[in-house]
Amino acid sequence: MPSVTYEENRIPVSIHTFSKIITFSALASMVMLPAAQAGTDVGDEEFHLGRAREACQQQAERQLLTFNNVVESHLVTGSGGRMIGADVTMSVTRGGQTYNVRCQYDNMSRVATIVTVDNQNARRATVDASLANVRVGPSQNYPMSYQLRRGAEVLILAEQWQTDGVWYKVRPASGAMTDQIGWIFGDLLAY
Repeated sequence: MPSVTYEENRIPVSIHTFSKIITFSALASMVMLPAAQAGTDVGDEEFHLGRAREACQQQAERQLLTFNNVVESHLVTGSGGRMIGADVTMSVTRGGQTYNVRCQYDNMSRVATIVTVDNQNARRATVDASLANVRVGPSQNYPMSYQLRRGAEVLILAEQWQTDGVWYKVRPASGAMTDQIGWIFGDLLAY
């Protein structure tokens, strides 16, 4: 649905066009306006990349990262060449340090997950529960993959906010029985 904003007597008026001519009244004056015409056609690829960039920027801001700019972005395709998501590398700042992070965007769920580019940027945390379930995805609705005992050290690769709180994508630190990546609820970790 094309949309255009006009300013009439310094009052912004938004118009969503459905026909060739729209008539409206603003401050008792009658105005006839042509339907808005798109100046440029945006293809599916650019549309999906734009949506992914915006979602990744919003996710960075939710994680208290200061967004600087998009370094690069590309679509991720599944079988048959169908677009299933996007990878977006962004420059961000936190605590006075600037670094690049990668954000994975899923078209189906419209979820953006920020993943550090390398393990040097990964934070470390320790399991602070007698036993913590590590799950396949960021919610209790996902099946359990394995468990970690109190004191186990993990590398935090990404974080994602859910309605029940923050979930962390983790990999056990070196020396663990597994190096399998999974998701753990944030309240079960000490930093």
